[in-house]
Amino acid sequence: MKMLRNEKENLRKQETKKIRERKDAAIAELTQKIKVKYEEIRNYYSEITNTNLEMINELKKELHSNKLDDGKQQRAMQEQQDANDAVVKPLQEASVELEKLKEKKKVHDKIDGQLKVC
Repeated sequence: MKMLRNEKENLRKQETKKIRERKDAAIAELTQKIKVKYEEIRNYYSEITNTNLEMINELKKELHSNKLDDGKQQRAMQEQQDANDAVVKPLQEASVELEKLKEKKKVHDKIDGQLKVC
């Protein structure tokens, strides 16, 4: 009876050992699969993050460049406006002076005409 009990005990230990080995193998396999999936996910999101950071930096550079170009265009436009004013203002002043001189000439001609009549 003792022998039978020892045999059954050994058989139970062997079965338990096999079950533990399968369990440990399954755990190791699942752990490996999870590590691989985790790395894939991590790489995927790292790639997205890096791409987004590159795009942000590119857009920042483009914005800076556009601001510089805009500033240059504003200065050029102001210079053109100043040059235009430098030409137009004297012309307008000359036109006003011409009108005054025409009025004076009319008055002068009127007085000259009156003097010739007399």
